[in-house]
Amino acid sequence: MLGFPVRWRDDQGGYAALEIGETPLTLVRSEKVIPSSHMPFNFYVSDIVEAHQHLAGHKVEAGPIQDDGTVKWFEFEDPDGNKLGVCHFKE
Repeated sequence: MLGFPVRWRDDQGGYAALEIGETPLTLVRSEKVIPSSHMPFNFYVSDIVEAHQHLAGHKVEAGPIQDDGTVKWFEFEDPDGNKLGVCHFKE
């Protein structure tokens, strides 16, 4: 859905690492996940509109792009209903 290449995975142990930039994102399978009402982290992108369209093209329901004058962002949910975010700001 997000299009990140898998750097490595261990199906038996329940681990996977995704190439998302300088530092891989390591995911750990868990039987019990406590849902959060806020985004635990954001994916930084260089083009927020392109990222929003990419998710829409994969039938992911994403909220509208917000802009506070410094940061642009939007929220979406993963297939398990966890809130995630995408953001962009000038570096």
